[in-house]
Amino acid sequence: MDGGPPLCVFEEFPYPVETVTLTPGETLVIITDGVTEAKAPDDDLFGRERMLVVLGDERRGEIIDDLVAAVRAFEAEAEPTDDLTVMTIGFRNPAG
Repeated sequence: MDGGPPLCVFEEFPYPVETVTLTPGETLVIITDGVTEAKAPDDDLFGRERMLVVLGDERRGEIIDDLVAAVRAFEAEAEPTDDLTVMTIGFRNPAG
């Protein structure tokens, strides 16, 4: 999913309609740009690829905690440059 500017910022912005169907065991992760645009002391950005590596780590514990910890470690204790919001929606198997 590509997303767009924050909701309601531009009244006429043509936000794409995207449909996602979760199957049992899947989780949808919703972030603000503060995750991908977090900066290291050398001004390198955390980026989408680093985020996907953290999310794809099968040893992962808690998605939100792990992603926030990875971003904060990347920033190397520098002052954050943006908000950092992560929300997850999971589909649990009702039979399990």
